[in-house]
Amino acid sequence: MAKSGQSSTEYLVILAVVVIIALAVVGVLGGFPTLTKGVSTKDSLAYWQSGDIGVERPYLSTSTNSTIVLRNNQNFGITITAVAFNGATAHNATNSNLPATLSPGQTVTVLVTANTTNPCNGGTAGSSTFSPSVRINYYDTSSSANTYQFTGAKPLVGTCQ
Repeated sequence: MAKSGQSSTEYLVILAVVVIIALAVVGVLGGFPTLTKGVSTKDSLAYWQSGDIGVERPYLSTSTNSTIVLRNNQNFGITITAVAFNGATAHNATNSNLPATLSPGQTVTVLVTANTTNPCNGGTAGSSTFSPSVRINYYDTSSSANTYQFTGAKPLVGTCQ
């Protein structure tokens, strides 16, 4: 009987050591990204820079001078017609450089309206953060009948300037 109890204890000790080593390896390799509180700024920018319509630089300010730089990552020309944060239009149609026609790889700087649609409105520069959902409306320049919406699967995360 003593041998049976001893082998059970040895088995449990070995299993515990294997589990601890596995957890250490997972921690070193990046942890559990789906269990984290939210999306980090680095992950968000990596996602948004590689999207159908890339976000190069989201410079969202607590003042009136907020901009967002968009890049055409498609292999055809597009015309961007609107940008929305959390479902509300984030730009002034008369003073935003939109609509903007972009060749593949070309960028445009869009002025973000300084009102409640700006996620940094009322925040503190350097310490407040933003994380709105973003929707970009555009169409293929070869056929304006084909309109598209690129809605990011991740929010756009950053620090207010």
